Amino acid sequence: MDPNYIPTLTQLLEATIAPDTALIKAATTQLNTQFYKDPTCIPALYEISCTNENPSIRQLAAVELRKRISSRDGKMWKKNPEQLRQQIKDSLLQRLTNETSPIVRHSQAQAVAAIADLELATQPSQWPTLMPGLYQAARSSDKTHRETAIYVLFSILDTVAENFQDHLASLFETFSVSLVDPESAEVRVTTLRALAKVAEYIEVEDKHDIKAFQDLIVPMLKVLEKAIQDGDDEGVKHGYDAFETFLILEAPLVSKHVGDLVQFFLGVAGNKDVEDEMRCGALNVLSWVIRYKKSKVQALGLAKPIIEALLPVGTEDDPEDADEDSPSRLAFRTLDTLAQVLPPQQVFPVLTQQLQVYMAGDASMRKSALMAFGVSVEGCSEYIRPHVDQLWPVIESGLQDPEVIVRKAACIALGCLCEWLAEECATRHSVIVPILFNLIVEPATQKNACTCLDSYLEILGDDIVNYLTLLMERLLVLLENGIIAVKITVTGAIGSAAHAAKEKFVPYFDQTIQRLVPFLELQESDEQIDLRGVATDTIGTIADAVGADVFRPYFQPLMKAAFEALTMDNSRLRESSFIFFGIMAQVFTNDFAQYLPQCVPALIASCQQSETAEELDEDGSNPAQLVDAFNAAASGSKGESTWEDEDDETDINELDDMFSKVNSAVAIEKEVAADTIGELFAATKAAFMPYVEETVQVLIDLLDHYYEGIRKAAVGALFQFVKTMYELSDAPEWTPGAKVAVPLHDHVKSIAQLVLPKIFETWKTEDDQ
Repeated sequence: MDPNYIPTLTQLLEATIAPDTALIKAATTQLNTQFYKDPTCIPALYEISCTNENPSIRQLAAVELRKRISSRDGKMWKKNPEQLRQQIKDSLLQRLTNETSPIVRHSQAQAVAAIADLELATQPSQWPTLMPGLYQAARSSDKTHRETAIYVLFSILDTVAENFQDHLASLFETFSVSLVDPESAEVRVTTLRALAKVAEYIEVEDKHDIKAFQDLIVPMLKVLEKAIQDGDDEGVKHGYDAFETFLILEAPLVSKHVGDLVQFFLGVAGNKDVEDEMRCGALNVLSWVIRYKKSKVQALGLAKPIIEALLPVGTEDDPEDADEDSPSRLAFRTLDTLAQVLPPQQVFPVLTQQLQVYMAGDASMRKSALMAFGVSVEGCSEYIRPHVDQLWPVIESGLQDPEVIVRKAACIALGCLCEWLAEECATRHSVIVPILFNLIVEPATQKNACTCLDSYLEILGDDIVNYLTLLMERLLVLLENGIIAVKITVTGAIGSAAHAAKEKFVPYFDQTIQRLVPFLELQESDEQIDLRGVATDTIGTIADAVGADVFRPYFQPLMKAAFEALTMDNSRLRESSFIFFGIMAQVFTNDFAQYLPQCVPALIASCQQSETAEELDEDGSNPAQLVDAFNAAASGSKGESTWEDEDDETDINELDDMFSKVNSAVAIEKEVAADTIGELFAATKAAFMPYVEETVQVLIDLLDHYYEGIRKAAVGALFQFVKTMYELSDAPEWTPGAKVAVPLHDHVKSIAQLVLPKIFETWKTEDDQ
């Protein structure tokens, strides 16, 4: 090795962490082009990771060492002489135990795992001393040696792709000791993490290994309990992750301890001395227990103790931010899961008994009872239906309770009932609507009451005419004078009123639309953006209710506003614009065709955008492709892509981090875009034909998307394409018979032959068929 090689490499590594962007870029380029393609970088990085005085440089060198070892299935590692590779293996573990910085030690351990992934896979093993050496070090009297050995074992289990079943007996023996390490929490927690990896190697038929694993469940719970007592946030998170892994695996690793798990996590959730974040995590794991071990939960009759333990948690206060998790919110979410996966006769009778007790208690108990009633409706609706008359007084008394928190909870519960017991709720309009009218003018209950009213109006149907005048008077006052949060819910309620009233909404059209249109110019804050999106949705609903003739004066200016929203780099607004396009196409049919050259490219760009954060703006959007597509269509030219393929390797160890950056808002936007493509073809028919070939392929590409909402939208849109193409063929009415009396048009046959096999292929692999 050139004597200047290591000093030069060290200088470049130092430059990559300097506070100088230009220096970082230049150093990175030189590293990638001159060093990281040279096998000599591996022994050089190894030496730097062990000897450099700066722990940051040692850690960086260790990280890069792992990457270079794993690169291209170990080709670079194998290009080094066997004697040199052996020297690294012989000294690496010893140098690991000498490392004083835990973070450097962990990075070096991952480099060991990268070598193990290559060397243990061969027959015979090229590193036969590794595992015995680690087992021995794991029993050392030196705490640092134990911590190092257990972390290396964890890293190997996390990295090695080959079957590890031959090592399970030794691993169980080692981990049964390290789980109860009397001195090091790091050893105990890392062992728990390692066992989560071991679990993935255990097959359903491996009865001996399953038994050995089950024997460690209680000690693992004790590790987690101690981490909670010590306030070890990271250790607790790792523990929760481990138990969630055990629950989703096919092998029955925790089945004999489901009762223990339920008791443990309920205990943590109900303990107010534990940090709220840990309590929320415990409730999340409990939900997984209920969902993935529902048969055991049912067989053990655990619904009753779960409900009785969750309701007291539900009495606790919630944070102001509706998106912030809290123990009480997670308790109701867990109860929702329980009601959905267990038979209702195991859930609702117990809940009914508790409702009687809690509705007679203080305000926090009454709030908990109503929330519990509301979240249980989805899973128990058919069981509840015959008993609605007996239960209805709970809702009515809650809506008129003297305490605000109870009235708000009753509004939420009624909203749930509207969704799952719509007919039963709608028949009580003469009582409910006046109560809600009173609640929407109370500042303390306005927001919840308007949201509830929104849900109620959707199911009211023709009966809305009895209340429409007074309703619109009150809603329009709130629309002018309310705070933005109230305006958002009021705007949604107006949309529901229009949907229910249909053509009877025409007398209120002018005064309503004049108040809503200014909202389409808002863009200063997140709340204003939300209001703009809801206003766009509501205006679309109003257009559908009043029809093309009444809405026509606003058609072109509001289409322009919807197109402007596409350029605002916000997924929520693009989603609303796409929905608006779909409704306008249905209302105006052929008159909408003039907008297809602008709409379709934007929809395609949305479907093809990435959901990962590296390609998204700070707000989670990926506007470049959308704006380019929209502007190119508007100008009649083809936009140039600004995205370039990079010849970088995918680091398997960073995939979890990549998936954590997936943006759900973009995924939902893509779902809406796929739906809208189908709606545009159905509405504009022949005018859409120039776009069929490209959009069909875009939709087919979405059939294997990870997000089920996108897959569902793509399937629905493709079926709509086949249906619309058949309608365009103007075929005679089909007649049954063995012989084909009415042959399909060539266009119909072509699209069916292209689309249907793809859909059937997707159906075969779909979890929820």
